[in-house]
Parts: sequence; structure tokens; C-alpha cells
Amino acid sequence: MATKKKASKATGSTNPLSGKRLIAADPTLTEPERAVVRTVQDFEVAEKTITLFEEEHADVFGVYKQLIEERNQKLQAAETAVRGLDVSCGPFDRYTESILYDAAILFQHLGSRAKFLEVGGSINTETVYSIDRERVEVAIKTGAIPANVVPAFKKVSSSYHTPKLKI
Repeated sequence: MATKKKASKATGSTNPLSGKRLIAADPTLTEPERAVVRTVQDFEVAEKTITLFEEEHADVFGVYKQLIEERNQKLQAAETAVRGLDVSCGPFDRYTESILYDAAILFQHLGSRAKFLEVGGSINTETVYSIDRERVEVAIKTGAIPANVVPAFKKVSSSYHTPKLKI
């Protein structure tokens, strides 16, 4: 049976279900959880239907997959060729150009601050804030950082392994 992870003010997560694995047979599921399970089950039925259809028509899908593979290889080759010459051709449209300047390299080549500033360079000081994660987590747990401040600066995001789109 699945267990609920307790949401913690320290995690920054506002969802008390974060990380919970939903199992269809679990009698304690709430209605929103049951809705998620039904939606996933609908997807699984659709996935199985496609798999069975592909198996029933393996000859057609075998040829189709070969054609798609060949098309994708030719797409990569054509894109490489077009980009290599920096041109447009057919559906490959070179629609914009970006110019980037590396100020540090220009400064090194000019050799002096005065020359760099004279040709349009500028020198700025930027404030960069960083956090020692371990110390901040301790500060959160001990209350040195107020709990109501935590969601403003700490974001928790989840990564998923999901089925891929079929093409």
C-alpha cells in the first residue's frame, strides 16, 4: 500500500501529496487521487490498444518505421548541410541572425582599460548572491529563517519519467 509523504514547511512544497505513489487498489485514495488513477489507466488502455494494433499490422508498421528512420537521418543531414553554409533552402529557413560580443576577450586584445572604454566597452560590478544549501536547510529547520519566508526563495520541482509521444 502506498504511503503519504508528509509535507514539510521546510521543503517549500505546498502539495501534501508530493511524492506519493498512487495505487488503484488503495481504498484510502481521495476522489482527486482516484481521478488521477483513472486518467492514467485510460492512457494505459490506449497504449495497449496501439501496441496490439501495431502487432496485428507488423508488416505495415515495419515499413513505416524504416521510412521514418530514413526520413529523420536525411533531415539531420540536410540541417547540418544548410547550417554549414549558413543559408536557407526548401523548408530550412534561416530567419534571424544574432551577434554576440565577448567583452572579456576584446578587453584582453586591446590591452588597456582606457582603450576598451574608448571603443564602447564598459566595466560593471555585479552583485551575485549564492547559498550554502546545507547551512540554509539547518537555518530553516531551526527557525532562523522564518517559515513564511521559505516558499518565497525555495522552490521544489519534481522530475518525471514518462512515456514518450509516438510518432
